[in-house]
Formats: sequence, structure tokens, C-alpha cells
Amino acid sequence: MRRANKYGIIRVVSRWLDLLPQILVSWRVLFGYAAALTVLSAVLSRWSYTCAEKINGYWCFLSENNGEWWLGSVLLWTVGAFYLYCLFAGDFYDNILSRRKFRITDIFAVSKQRLRSVGMFFACLLCMIIPCIILIYILNPMKLPTWHTSNPDWRIELIYFTIAFVCMSIPLIIMRCGGGIAYFFNEGHIPFRKVYDLTFNRTYVGIFSFLLLTLLCVNLQMGVMRYFMKLENSYNLLTTAVVTEFCNNVMLLFYISLFLLLFQAEYLVLKEKEECDKLQIITEPEEKDEPAKEIIGKSKKSAKKKKSQRKAKKITEKNGD
Repeated sequence: MRRANKYGIIRVVSRWLDLLPQILVSWRVLFGYAAALTVLSAVLSRWSYTCAEKINGYWCFLSENNGEWWLGSVLLWTVGAFYLYCLFAGDFYDNILSRRKFRITDIFAVSKQRLRSVGMFFACLLCMIIPCIILIYILNPMKLPTWHTSNPDWRIELIYFTIAFVCMSIPLIIMRCGGGIAYFFNEGHIPFRKVYDLTFNRTYVGIFSFLLLTLLCVNLQMGVMRYFMKLENSYNLLTTAVVTEFCNNVMLLFYISLFLLLFQAEYLVLKEKEECDKLQIITEPEEKDEPAKEIIGKSKKSAKKKKSQRKAKKITEKNGD
């Protein structure tokens, strides 16, 4: 008997809801990295809700008028923030998997495994962002040069269509195989082919859950931004700037945690499906052998019956004589 495919949107969401309390268990990781990001913003003067045209203070020592210094601070903050986000993901997984207890000094620790996780996240991010930028560039003719507009040569248009199709497919494939990120933190590698095969005919599960969670986080963050902007407009103080920056970083790390738990939920369901498929391969031959055994048993019974009938016939013939 064929077993049902357990990898579905309802089962993944159910597992994700079961894992949500892990965020509360990992509050030290969230607060520790939020504090590190706040310090980084303060050092490089990259505040999220202050240092604008209407909201400015003495703590805003770098502005766009500073030219190269301002551009350098933006680049350093981008690299540093992304590095901290990647380290947070690794420490968050170590905490929820109970590998080790998080300490503040872990933020500054450097190891081969941590650098591998940074490289893995960097590759995934590039595969998500670069195709989207190229796709927007192709589909927005208002910002394109004249030779990128509709071309009478169908071969050129076919090339653009192919590029757009590939750029649209790559992010969808990453969303579909998002559980591979959890494979990396649980098993040390990403079996892309295995994840791709296990999600066959269930592509919508990863894509729909990823987009739904993205929509939820974007709407929540828009509300947070409106509240913090009103707070900064009312109280333009250094204390307010630090508090809003810290709370904003906590919220951003909270969103990342939601996605990491979603990948972990997909990983757990895929592992169950993998075990189920292995069990099915073992039991199916036995089930196929059962009809053959029944046929052999019936043939043996019929042979015995015929033999007994022949013996009875011989006995009746002798008695007749």
C-alpha cells in the first residue's frame, strides 16, 4: 500500500508554529546581536530613524555632505551588518539545537564554520537579489536605453525573454529549496539535489510559505517604522535614537528568526518524508510478494486435492471389482 506524501503546507506551518517558542528561548542571542548592531550604527553614524533632514542631532557626525567619508561609512555598515546577521543565524541555530549556550563573546569569535555560514548566506542573498535587479531592469522600459526597448528582431527579444525567465526562476527555486539552509546547519552541507527531489510536485509549499511570511514581516515592519518615526519627531534625543535603533534591530533579528524557523520546519518535515520513503521502499517488495505466495499456496492445495481425489477413485474402482 502506497504511503501518503506528508510534505504539505499545513504540516509545514504546523511545525513552524510548534517551533515559535524557540525565539523566546533564544532571547539572549537576539538581544546580544541587537546590541552589537546598535553599537555599529552609533560608531558609523548610520541611525535608522535619526540624522535625516528634519530629525538631526549632535550624534549625527556624518552626513551626505561629507562625501567619501559618508560613502565609506555606508559600505562599512552594510558589510558589518550583513556579517552580524549571518553570525546571528549560526548562533541562533546552535541555540535552538542545544549545541552550546550563547555567550556575548561568541559574537567576536571567528572559526571556519562561522565563515562557511557567512559565505553560504552571501551566496543565497546574491542569488536572490541579482536576478531580481536584472529582471526589474529588463521589465522597466522607462529606464532602459533605446536599444533595450521592443526590437523588431525576434531573436533579440527571445534572448531578453530567456534572461527574464531565468532571473524569475532562480529566486523561486531558492524559495522551494529553503529547507536546504536548515540542512546546512543541521548536517553541515546542502544536499540540493535531494531537497529538489523531495519537494517534487510540492513546489508551492516552500514558495507560498516564504512569500506569506515575507508579506507578514513587511506589514509588521511598516507599522514599527511609523511608530518609531513619530517617536523620533516628538523626542529628538540621543536616548530615543539609541532605544529606537536597538528595538528596530531586535525586530529585524526577529524576522530573520521567523524565516530560520520556517526553514527548520521544512527540514524536519522533509526528513520525515525521507524516512517514510525509505520505509516504503523496504516494505513494497514484501507486499508485492504476498500475491505470489497466495498463488503458490493455492496451487499446492489444488495439487493435494487432486491427489486425494485420485486415491479415492482408485479405492472405489477396487471395491467395485
